[in-house]
Amino acid sequence: MTGARELWVRPPLLGREAPPPWLAVWRFRLALLLALALLVLVFVLVYRELSGANEQDPGVGPQDPGASAPPVPGVSPPPAAG
Repeated sequence: MTGARELWVRPPLLGREAPPPWLAVWRFRLALLLALALLVLVFVLVYRELSGANEQDPGVGPQDPGASAPPVPGVSPPPAAG
């Protein structure tokens, strides 16, 4: 057998106990939570960029705050107050 040699890895100098499994579970949960928060942040930033929203106009609802809904055929508007 020429060229074939055993791949041997030196053991660690100081042996230590493996970390508990619950630590890996919480590390995964934290990473998942951070990834979800980052996804929500990116979604909000893209929404604000594409909709032209800002602090004064969040981009939700009618563009003109004084505008009312279009009239419905066959329904009379309510009487004016005053």
